[in-house]
Amino acid sequence: ELIARLGGLAEQALAQSDGVLRLLRAHSLDPARFETVDLIRLIHEAAEECWVRARQRDIALDIEEGGIEEAPVAADIDLLRRAFVELIANAIEHGIAATRVTIRLCADEQGWTVTVSDQGPGLDAAALPFLVETPRRKMRDFGYGAGLALVRLDAEAHRGRAGVESSAAGS
Repeated sequence: ELIARLGGLAEQALAQSDGVLRLLRAHSLDPARFETVDLIRLIHEAAEECWVRARQRDIALDIEEGGIEEAPVAADIDLLRRAFVELIANAIEHGIAATRVTIRLCADEQGWTVTVSDQGPGLDAAALPFLVETPRRKMRDFGYGAGLALVRLDAEAHRGRAGVESSAAGS
């Protein structure tokens, strides 16, 4: 029991240190050092990283590329991949078992839009404004962590944006 408890604490500490490193990295990114990467490849890599978690909850991961063959972006590859992993992992964790998580890529006037949707119970409407803007300590009342706030920082570091929508049919 003690070892299991220590393991859980160690995982929490690693997640928190990863969050701090991502925060520092997002604030110090130099777009001149970005590499060109295929967004489709990054999405598939992130989905593969979350595959075991999805299988444990019997959740199917559907990737919809909308007929797009290649989606080149200039990015910090590791930071952007971590953002997608965070989004997919959140959808798996908060979705209902034996359902689907859909990752959709679309082209628009500004560039690319990636949407990750679950079939969960939806989020507390009072928490929505805080999910992508508030540090973890202020979100504890809602029972959410800082993951989506880090995704927002990662998106902004890449001249993008992140947001959250939720209903009783999912987020």
